[in-house]
Amino acid sequence: MPAELREEILCAFEEAGLSEESEYAAQFREWKVRGFDTDGLESILREEGPEAFRAKFVPIIRAQILKHRQGRHFLCPLCDAELVPTVEECENCGAKFR
Repeated sequence: MPAELREEILCAFEEAGLSEESEYAAQFREWKVRGFDTDGLESILREEGPEAFRAKFVPIIRAQILKHRQGRHFLCPLCDAELVPTVEECENCGAKFR
């Protein structure tokens, strides 16, 4: 990984309240590399704690995986509204997708 990219990622984690030593930092980095939006997950971890994060991350990541499939609908990871994979934002709750 280029040093500049690594530094940018580490700065983003620090801004989100996650240090490099966070037990979840490596997982967030991996999800971001794979194109998943981790903002909601980082917010859950920061605001609700590790126990809530562990309870909620599976369906959110599963929805992100389904989002990448072409030609199928997926459920919004925040409100479960059915969406097409090409939407940038959930029409129901306003969640942003990258």
